[in-house]
Amino acid sequence: EAKTVIEKEAEKQQAKLFSYGEDFRVEKRGDGYLWFDKDGFQFPFTLNLKGKHQVENAAVAIMVLNYLERFESFPIDWRLVAKTLRDVRIPGRFEAIGSRPTIILDSAHNVKAIEAFIETAKPYFEQKRARLLFAGFKDKRLAEMIERLIKEDIDLTVTTFQHPRAAEKSFYTELLSKHPTLKFVDDWKKEIRSFLTDAAPEEVMFVTGSLHFTMFVRHWLTTNTQKQSKQP
Repeated sequence: EAKTVIEKEAEKQQAKLFSYGEDFRVEKRGDGYLWFDKDGFQFPFTLNLKGKHQVENAAVAIMVLNYLERFESFPIDWRLVAKTLRDVRIPGRFEAIGSRPTIILDSAHNVKAIEAFIETAKPYFEQKRARLLFAGFKDKRLAEMIERLIKEDIDLTVTTFQHPRAAEKSFYTELLSKHPTLKFVDDWKKEIRSFLTDAAPEEVMFVTGSLHFTMFVRHWLTTNTQKQSKQP
């Protein structure tokens, strides 16, 4: 288990070890969160990132800053920390592009990331107003990732993109045969154009899988949006 390995290494290095959920934790408070530790230090914050895993990542970062201030006498501007967490943006991490209809990019390139993605996107799935476009690397556990997405009963399409490691249609043959609702398209740009043209305003398309793929899509979307905005 990873935790056991970390505990042994911390002991070997004679390093202090702080565990989320034991030494510090975060609770939801209204529209934001409250970070606190066993010693009574509290830090309220809001986070401009979606997903439970992002809240936990922020909690660890706050613990590091708290440690630096308490044990290393390093001055921390907590107002600046709060502002940074409130304003932070990570391209391709549950990032919305456009609106009505909306495209949300979220790089989920392994099984654990797919689970985190599903947890964050589930409200959209439950309202039956979401589509999903997926592409990944063939050296990843793609079949397991696709099977997990199919369980959500979502309109799921797989595609490919220009990269030596990208999975092509032949990679998905067995899955396409096994799941009649699963679709494959060769041209992801055409698929996105079709969504933007035909989708109802409240619909959402998720683009996920490989980070390389989501960044290709992001570049294409933002470039085309900028070109359109410059037209008279």
